[in-house]
Amino acid sequence: MEAILKFNLDDPDDRMAHLRAVQSTDMAIVLFHILHNSKKEMENKTGLDLDEVWEHFYQVCEDNNVDIDRLIV
Repeated sequence: MEAILKFNLDDPDDRMAHLRAVQSTDMAIVLFHILHNSKKEMENKTGLDLDEVWEHFYQVCEDNNVDIDRLIV
């Protein structure tokens, strides 16, 4: 099976879609870091319990059909 994405880079909307496609792995890595690593780092620095904040982050992902664990293995 094969998929080919085609963009007209002279069109501003297509150019933005192209950038989103080629940077999707980078965005997934950033999101993974925020969801899985930043909570511990921030709790250690601030001493605050950030469970509610992270529950909100996960809810935003879920509401937008983003399952970070499927994107980063």
